[in-house]
Amino acid sequence: MDSKKKFKKPCPEHYCCHRLMLLRLENEFLCRHLETFHDLCSRQHSAETGAGKQALSPEESVKLEEYIAFFCKLEDLRKQGAVNLETLDRMFGFRFFAAMHNRSVHRIINQDEKFLGPLQGLYSEWKSFRESKKRVIPTTEIPDWIDMR
Repeated sequence: MDSKKKFKKPCPEHYCCHRLMLLRLENEFLCRHLETFHDLCSRQHSAETGAGKQALSPEESVKLEEYIAFFCKLEDLRKQGAVNLETLDRMFGFRFFAAMHNRSVHRIINQDEKFLGPLQGLYSEWKSFRESKKRVIPTTEIPDWIDMR
């Protein structure tokens, strides 16, 4: 589906399935990624290594990779037309930008092409969407590959 096409609401017989999918996405986030989100918000993962800072543990790296992969899944669903940016923004907007504006996440994304491509496109469209709706975009620790102009 072309990302510029308008999202179609599910027909009545598929409405329950659509709502169930959204509920499962929210549940997945809460069960598997909420702790990582809190770590990102508390800036536990925000500083670069060096000068008294410690590198991420293997466990922390895995948690961040799973967190990032969740947003790659959302991008796949969006491209398939299963969910639109308005819904994603209401459900996961701050959670997405908290990750995208984090240096530890930048390192992981830049090391793995499977994350970089999908997330660059999603970031660009999501940022434009939020700007069109006059919604705040958290801007701490902007990665090098994001142009904020």
